[in-house]
Amino acid sequence: IIFDGKLLTRNDLSRWRSNIGYVSQHTFLLDGSIYENVAFGVKKGDVSRSQVIEALQDAQLLEFVNNLPEGLDTKVGERGLQFSGGQQQRIGIARALYKQPKILILDEATSALDSHTEKKIMKSISDLKQKTTIIMVTHRQSTLKYCTDVFSLKDGKLYEKDKTLISIESK
Repeated sequence: IIFDGKLLTRNDLSRWRSNIGYVSQHTFLLDGSIYENVAFGVKKGDVSRSQVIEALQDAQLLEFVNNLPEGLDTKVGERGLQFSGGQQQRIGIARALYKQPKILILDEATSALDSHTEKKIMKSISDLKQKTTIIMVTHRQSTLKYCTDVFSLKDGKLYEKDKTLISIESK
């Protein structure tokens, strides 16, 4: 693998991984505040409040958070149960965006969102394409319009625009 023009070695794995943001279909949330969940994994003294706010804005959650009585300090509850599945996913998206990754992987990351919210989030994420490579796994056809290259997986084969690229064999 070549990353930033340099061959990736075992010694570079940590540096390489720090450039990746990942959002899964099911977001893990701490029993802490929204602020702590967005800045998850960042040392307390290194957290940038403005960066948390920007990430929440890009994830289309800032207005909702600002209307909560405790704002960013609102506790999400155990496993985020105080929030809907869509709100939990948007916290996960904000967490990934907070770290300003060079590669953003969205694995069914908008599956719990209504179509209106998904459209707004995809517009925000689409604006990142100039500085971030986005890899998106989705079953929603509506999401594909934001993609520049579309690949499909069917019957163990990877396709791009009607041509087979790779045969995948499971063992």
